[in-house]
Amino acid sequence: MKNILINCMVSICCALATVITYGWMKPDTVNSNLAVLNYDVANVAGLAQDPNEADENYTALRESANKLTAAGFVVLDSRALVSYPPELEIPLLSKTSSEEASNGQ
Repeated sequence: MKNILINCMVSICCALATVITYGWMKPDTVNSNLAVLNYDVANVAGLAQDPNEADENYTALRESANKLTAAGFVVLDSRALVSYPPELEIPLLSKTSSEEASNGQ
């Protein structure tokens, strides 16, 4: 019986040492290649001024989503999510600022 208890204690100590060492050595950098597409931002920003501007905002969001998808990101619709960190949301760029960015100005 004494040998069984000693064996259990050694096993527990080895398991704890392994878990602690793995947590210590594991890198903390986790790259999440996720982006959230929020159509409500384009809707609120565009409909307040002009319905045509809302269409331009939707187009700009879709273009941004297509660029991120081509870069290897997974783009999710915010309406399908319960919650998400705000830094994952694709920012709404105006048509002029997106054209300047694509021209390199």
